[in-house]
Amino acid sequence: MKNNRWKKALSVALVCCMLAGTGQGFTVHAQDEAAQEEAVVTAVKATPDTLPEDGGTITVKATGTGLTSENWGVEFDATLKEGGMSVSNKIQPTVKEVKKDTAIIEVPENPMRNDIDLKIKAGVKNGETIEEQAETTVLLEKKTRDMVEFPVEQIAQTGSNVITATFKEDIQFGYADMERVKSKIYIAKMHGTFEKIRTVSDEDEVIIEGNQLIVRFKEDFTKNELGVDSGLYVGAGALKNDDNKYNKEVSWSITTKPTISQIDLSKEVLDYQGGTVTATLKGVRVDEIDIEKDVEAYLTGAGETDAAVGTTLDVVKTENGLQMTVTVPENTTDNTMAYAINVKYKGMLVYEGNNGNPAKKAIISVLAKGTDPAKQTLATMTITGNNKDNTGDFNKDITVKVSPQVGELKTVLRLYGTNLDSKIVKVRAIDENGIIFPVYDIPE
Repeated sequence: MKNNRWKKALSVALVCCMLAGTGQGFTVHAQDEAAQEEAVVTAVKATPDTLPEDGGTITVKATGTGLTSENWGVEFDATLKEGGMSVSNKIQPTVKEVKKDTAIIEVPENPMRNDIDLKIKAGVKNGETIEEQAETTVLLEKKTRDMVEFPVEQIAQTGSNVITATFKEDIQFGYADMERVKSKIYIAKMHGTFEKIRTVSDEDEVIIEGNQLIVRFKEDFTKNELGVDSGLYVGAGALKNDDNKYNKEVSWSITTKPTISQIDLSKEVLDYQGGTVTATLKGVRVDEIDIEKDVEAYLTGAGETDAAVGTTLDVVKTENGLQMTVTVPENTTDNTMAYAINVKYKGMLVYEGNNGNPAKKAIISVLAKGTDPAKQTLATMTITGNNKDNTGDFNKDITVKVSPQVGELKTVLRLYGTNLDSKIVKVRAIDENGIIFPVYDIPE
């Protein structure tokens, strides 16, 4: 036994010496076990197995042998839960990532008022096709939320890292889960590839103040990051209004340059003595505006006197923004007088209609002497319309052009005075031939 063990030891030593004596080495190859096995998907499981109506992310776990991130994949069929009719043309999930045994799938919102069975079929790849070997089903719940358009006043860059979306009504978050809200908000190109520029991360802040959605990113925007075709996207259901209705998708261009879009008045009605009113200019990054170079302001009047009309107004920078003090004279007439504040920025008249009623102007009304402040009085009105030609800054007289192909044309009036109530004050539109046109109230 001793001799045999010695012989075995000697033979091994001799082999090693022989290899060493050749001057050549040798390499041991370890093959990937998965490469040696036939690729097969035997089962799949989706988590979660039910999605709310606005869709979401599914994680698909595959069980099998020989699987790699390259040799298997998933496909989809969508059918109505009741009746089984195919709706695959309405629901198109996106495969975000495929790993060795996991696939991440993004499912869009359900556009229908029916529950949908989303069948996920998994299998190995055969060229560009997938050979189905296992399947699972996810329920996409029917649409129950009442989705409506949320009218936008403006979406603008209001700081080095801030985007503010201003709507025409107060808003609330559509979900208590802020992660879901943030996942529906992003900045992207509005044309071409619609490439995403920024998504909202956990470190970014999203808040609501009245009718404004404010997105404050952790990092400042770089110099050329936001271009003329950049837009803010807010996915359907991220917001709701006071009527408990949810938003359809919002996509709106982002204003990035300093802009004046609104004139706020400290008072809109004065007694017969007239007096002073503070007017504040609102907009985007107004503190960056060169007021001496780019801003001019003046009064326009209406009524029986032109006192103070044409007065130049001085705009100054204050801690509360760009402001001006407007002085209007005593009213010596028997009617309420009106004065409009006009502001031009870089030679263009500030159009306040972007923020609501298109005929809106910054107007100060001055009561006649002895007029009860609770009395309804009419000082003036402004008008605007499509294809219009204005005659003067006060917008009291316009000409609209109508082609024979146009079935209807809308013009908008705004009335100014005191204590005006749409339930009592009525407007009639009569043409030169005595034809009465329909008039509709626009609540403000």
